[in-house]
This record gives sequence, structure tokens and C-alpha cells, in this order.
Amino acid sequence: MGLSFYDPTASLCTIDFDGVSAGAPVSVAAPDGIGEGVARLADGRVVALGYPQRLLFFDASLNRLTASDRNDVIGLGLNLPRGIAWDGPGGRHLISHGIGGALQVGAVSAVPPSLVSSTQLVDLFAIPPGPYPQTRSLEFLADEGLIALAHRGQGAPLPPSPSRFRGILLYDSGGAFVDAIDSPASPPPPPGNRLRPYALSYVPGATTGTGEFVAVFSGSPQIVYFLDRTTGAVTGSVNLSMTTAAVSSIAAITRFDAGAGDRLLVFEASPSSRAVITHLSGVKQAEFDYRTTLGLIGPFDLGTIFAGPTASRFSVVNGDGGELMVFEVK
Repeated sequence: MGLSFYDPTASLCTIDFDGVSAGAPVSVAAPDGIGEGVARLADGRVVALGYPQRLLFFDASLNRLTASDRNDVIGLGLNLPRGIAWDGPGGRHLISHGIGGALQVGAVSAVPPSLVSSTQLVDLFAIPPGPYPQTRSLEFLADEGLIALAHRGQGAPLPPSPSRFRGILLYDSGGAFVDAIDSPASPPPPPGNRLRPYALSYVPGATTGTGEFVAVFSGSPQIVYFLDRTTGAVTGSVNLSMTTAAVSSIAAITRFDAGAGDRLLVFEASPSSRAVITHLSGVKQAEFDYRTTLGLIGPFDLGTIFAGPTASRFSVVNGDGGELMVFEVK
């Protein structure tokens, strides 16, 4: 029986059905790591999964057969997508995703409406200014042409470092780093710590740069906070569990339906599958079940398409299946 080690060693070994190893683990030259699948073929060869969509071949003694390797990419080849937004001026989707075998989000890529290709824009592991390994939700500030990501770092009181930053990262539309805006301070303990964002949207202001971020933080998943675009300071909040929306826990959020006034589309966290459309004040306008209506299992993030030939649609990154799905509002 073959075993693959799902850890940084990227190694394989064989054992019998009593659990006795047939030899020492064999290290695999797989810089992106190997996955959780291994199989023995009828001719005695062994095949292991490699990231993101590779098949690594070995002989019966676990010697590498690199000439037999396969890299059959299905879809866009973007591993672990977690954030989604729409870049209106660029006419493209923006997706934050993992790189290789890393279990954290490491990049932002652009995808055209046809969903047939991808181009990496942002390297979140680049030093400097990063690495920023704990981003989740993604947004695009159309009035400024900026990509915004919520970073959920480890926080204080450990020594400052990019990986511990909690707040909003800004990059230009070409992928260059622009700024990092701290989250509001959280009540102690520990002193100096900041709130940890995991869902993010944006409401433009009357003039460029005067908009507000819409954020949800760990520890208060039913409260929507409005943050100053420049400083990150709290300008207002609404507890959706205390309004007619009656939202218990937010999984994803996006600004929605700008043509009829700013609203929020909110997806509740599992095990619920409610989707609620509310005014910014929390007054419910409508709701539906995203599991039965849209076939979504575990949405991570939402994006809204406001202009162009695909206007009145919203996009979803759906669960660990790695799907980008686009729906039209009727």
C-alpha cells in the first residue's frame, strides 16, 4: 500500500496491511508539494497527485519517471480560490487564490468574462512588502482603480511583521503594492491588537477617494462595519441580527443593485444557506436560499458586476471545489 505525506517533506512510502514500512520514505522532487492521492497501476508503476493538477509517476521501487509525468489542467488552474471581485474598467474578474501546494492565498489573477484563461497580477508572497499569507475576501475600488484584500494576520502582541498585519491591502490594477490600512483596534486583551477582517465590500463616495469599506470581522459575524476609505476608522455599523434582515452569521457580502440605490447582498454562513438583500441600514428587501436556488454549497466570497454587457450579474467563489460561478439577476 502506498502513502503520500501531506506535509513539506513531499515524500512517499510503502507499507503492508499490518502498517509495517517496506523502507524509508522517498523524497519527491515536487516544489509545489504532493497531494492526498496515490495509486498503483497494473504495470507496477505508482502515480501520486501533485499541485495544482499534476500526475507524478514512479516505478515499483518509487524511483521517479519524470518523462511520464502529466499536467492536465482542468479549468483555469487556480488552486484554492477564496476571493472574487469585478474590475469594471478592465472588464475582468479578479480572483485571489493559492500558488502551487501552498494552503494560503498567494496571488490575485485576472480572468476574462469568457472564463477561458487567467493572468496573475499580484504576488502576495513578494518581499517586500509581504509576505501576506492570510487574505480572504477581495474587492475592486472602481473609482480609484485599486484592488483591495482583507488580510487576517496573527495580530499583536508579537513583533510586527507583514504576516501579522490585520487590515486592508491595496494594489493598483497592474498588481503593484499601494498601501496597507490597519483594521480598527479591538478591545484588549491583548493590548494593541486589531480586528480580524474576513468579508469585504466597498461603497463609492460622491467623489473619488471618499467611499467607505464595508467589512465583517471575526468575533462579530453578524455586524457590518463601515470604514473610512483613508484611515480605516469606523464611521458606522449595523447589527444585521437586530434588523428585519435577521442575519445570524455572515459568510460573504457585496454591494448590490446600485441602480435602485445601494444595497447589500449577504450570504449567511453554514449550516444556513440564506441569501438576504438589505438596504445599508439593514432593512430586508428580499431573501432566497442559495443552496436550493443556485446550487451553492459553501460560498467564500461575492462580487457584483455593475456595468457593461454583463451588468446585473454577480459572481461567487464556491467552496473547496474551486468553482467560479456567475449568476444573472432577473
